[in-house]
Amino acid sequence: MTGPGAPPDGGLLLRDAAPADLGAVQAIYAEHVRHGLASFELDPPDLETMTARFDEVTARTCPRSGCTKRTASRGPA
Repeated sequence: MTGPGAPPDGGLLLRDAAPADLGAVQAIYAEHVRHGLASFELDPPDLETMTARFDEVTARTCPRSGCTKRTASRGPA
């Protein structure tokens, strides 16, 4: 992303989540299920369950957003 409003190198970049992100998404969510107060789930879903949820949502053309740290060496994700 370049131009006005683009994050500087090292800033955050908001983008659609991708299947490759689901391992990190599952790990972050699992932590919040175990120790947080904002989920109604008692046990964290495994990667297979999170993948099925992602596939169901994206099949209905409802993108999920993700945020990544942008670095000079990596560029936008």
